[in-house]
Amino acid sequence: MTYVPEYFYVIFPLIILSVEIIGALVAVACYVMEGIALMNMAKNLGIEHPWMSWIPFAKPYLFGKISDSKNKKSLKIALLVLPIILAVLMTVFLIIYANMIFTIIAPILSNPSFETLPAETLSYDVPLASDAQIQEILQTVFLMIPIALLMIGVSIAFTVLYFIAYYRICNKFSKDGAIGFFIGGLVAALLGVSIVIPILLLVMSRKTPVSEDRLLQQ
Repeated sequence: MTYVPEYFYVIFPLIILSVEIIGALVAVACYVMEGIALMNMAKNLGIEHPWMSWIPFAKPYLFGKISDSKNKKSLKIALLVLPIILAVLMTVFLIIYANMIFTIIAPILSNPSFETLPAETLSYDVPLASDAQIQEILQTVFLMIPIALLMIGVSIAFTVLYFIAYYRICNKFSKDGAIGFFIGGLVAALLGVSIVIPILLLVMSRKTPVSEDRLLQQ
């Protein structure tokens, strides 16, 4: 029998809590740095309402507006709409999931058989769910699958458009070093280092934008 030291039950939760706190601090730092960077960029370009950089659903719109250039299709509407669609899909998904848990699965788990019979007999000798319950679970799962696929598709579309806009911003605020800024941000995103792009945006926001793009969005 493997012995687990008593201090493990104290240290392990502390480690989990520390990771969560660090993650929350990084998320706040990313939000603040990106907000400052986009606000500065918007001001440098003469875009109205730079305060949108602090509003969750308005921030992607401003990001797309900053990236707008001559002879290139605007991305601001797509970057505004896609997160809203994703939020709606996620809300519907969670509602369906919660309904399945509380109205279908919870009554099954509360079956007295779980407490009165050996675990090895539950799957074979004692029917814990009726055919109607099983059918309802399957119908719910089949309903959740297309919603989940739509969420993945919307997320991919948003990510692609985001990095197109990010590349345009790199060209606009650091034309000579655009490739370096873009590749650095892309690699960091692939590795899950979320703080890199806000830092790069903050660095670029201190630069003067290409003159021909100034006031383009007004």
